[in-house]
Amino acid sequence: MGAFDRATSPDADDGDRYYQIAWAALQKDMLEEGTLQLVQGLGIMANYLQRSHRPNAGYICLGIAIRMGLALGLHTPTTSTRASPLDKEMRARVWWALVTLEAGCSVTFGRPHALGSAALGALAPPLNCDDEHLTVSTHEQPMEVAVPTRYTALIVQSHLARATCSVHDKILHSSPAPTIEQVKWCDERITAVVEGLPPFMLNTADGEYRLARSVQVWRARDFRAILYRPVLLAAAWDSSRRRKLSPVVQNAIA
Repeated sequence: MGAFDRATSPDADDGDRYYQIAWAALQKDMLEEGTLQLVQGLGIMANYLQRSHRPNAGYICLGIAIRMGLALGLHTPTTSTRASPLDKEMRARVWWALVTLEAGCSVTFGRPHALGSAALGALAPPLNCDDEHLTVSTHEQPMEVAVPTRYTALIVQSHLARATCSVHDKILHSSPAPTIEQVKWCDERITAVVEGLPPFMLNTADGEYRLARSVQVWRARDFRAILYRPVLLAAAWDSSRRRKLSPVVQNAIA
């Protein structure tokens, strides 16, 4: 991913050779057993594939990572007495990173989400704390801080994904077309998530991680705009005058 971001021309090394090495090293027995590190690797590979214009390959790779994560129980709080606060937090970070990738992919491709409510409600989002307060020698869960950290954007994205994974399926895959009241109800759910977040998480004024926080504000707006896609498509279809619309669609357009 570093090579991809550093590439400045079509001929520059965009990281594909690293991807090919990783793919060649992936063995069948690894998939049968599964580890947290492999889930991380598959998630990174999925993100790389999507960003390098191989969306379907990335979508499939992400599906493998999610299934392996579920098999490892990443979606639920660990009950192991051997797990340190850092171990627990790493599991949460990896799981919610997968959830946020899945939310974005599903909306982009217009496909149903692969995660149910049980996989989204049991585990809390990552802690908003700095890395120096959570290390291998930490014995107690650190207190969260009321300032942006490296994980603030992931926390915001996790809350958005939890809300949008359910509402987008209800709207984008509904038949007949949703009414404007249904669209607005889903819109209000996303708005409530944003309004319920601490101000510092969405404040895009100058400061650390400004770009990451700004991206989440844009993402929330995009998620809300996509809800109205069926209405816009119905309006476009109506302008062509190819057929008479049902009262439900006419109400949505109005």
